[in-house]
Formats: sequence, structure tokens, C-alpha cells
Amino acid sequence: MRGLPFNTKLNIYTRSDLIASQDYIDELKRLNVNVGIIYSSKDDDLNRLNEPGAPSYNRRAYAVKNLVDAGIKAKLVEHTIKTKKGIKYDKVRI
Repeated sequence: MRGLPFNTKLNIYTRSDLIASQDYIDELKRLNVNVGIIYSSKDDDLNRLNEPGAPSYNRRAYAVKNLVDAGIKAKLVEHTIKTKKGIKYDKVRI
């Protein structure tokens, strides 16, 4: 990456599990970044309502495992959201 000061640490946050594909893993290792995969709930039905087309909690957790196994600092990051009805759900702990 050009234009960044020496030893700059990057953090990438995403909702996608695709970041754990081998092509990304190689680049993430080269750049020495931290990855946070965001989830809003462990409840897949709630996720389908609030995040249509997004990967399930289990797919996101598996992606974090793959990143960590590859030597990349990665974690699941909880981000609570409001439903379309305006009901706020409490945080779910890992």
C-alpha cells in the first residue's frame, strides 16, 4: 500500500465472510491488518429481516476462525441494530 507511514496498522471491518477467501488472506497477511467481522445478532431469522442477503452468524464466525488460523488478527464485532419496526434488540454476547 502506498502513501502510508511506516508501521501503520490498518483495521478492516466488514459484514462479509468473503474476506476469508484465500485471495484475500494472502493480501491481508502481506499488509499485516486486523479484521473485524460485524454481526448484529446470532438469530438468523432476525438477520434475514435486517440484513437481507448477508451471511449467517455461523458463516461469519467460521470466517473469523479461518482468518485466525491463517495468522491474521481477527474478531467478531457485535453491532446492534434497530429492526424495521423500530424495536432495539439487546446485545448478544459471544
